[in-house]
Amino acid sequence: MSKLLLATSNSGKLEELRALLADLVVDLVTPNALGLDLAVDETGHGYAENASLKARAYAAASGLPALADDSGLEVDALGGAPGLHSARFAPQPSATDADRRAHLLWALAGKAQPWTARFISTICLACEAPKEGAANGKFPAGFTRLRNSTHSSQKVSVRAGSAPRSAAQAASAMTASS
Repeated sequence: MSKLLLATSNSGKLEELRALLADLVVDLVTPNALGLDLAVDETGHGYAENASLKARAYAAASGLPALADDSGLEVDALGGAPGLHSARFAPQPSATDADRRAHLLWALAGKAQPWTARFISTICLACEAPKEGAANGKFPAGFTRLRNSTHSSQKVSVRAGSAPRSAAQAASAMTASS
């Protein structure tokens, strides 16, 4: 059976991708299962470039076809930020999702609502050099500030389309044509 490396160490993404790609006749493997621990610098000027950098690095290190992604939240009131820098949007070097949400709300303080945004997701499948394919999706999103009366902490509710499902469907189409 053919193998496909899911080029991420993010457990949430791995879980989603495994579920979405379950119908593929391919053995889905993780970097951890192969003993890979890569830190790929996301130096691209767009989502597709960053996804390609990751996919090519993992494919080269493993000798397997590798599926990688890059994604971000583009908020209209912030001129499209955080966008490519969504994972590094909060000022703390090892920020959590909660830290990023709190920083997003701080950045939006005083901005007129409703706040509109879109979630961008791009995947890239890198196989034998120079074979590579990418797919991009935009998913409209809106979000609001919620207050948890029990803990008085602020949360963000995000409503978006099915970005991972669409990205996985594109990956499925690319592997089928490989």
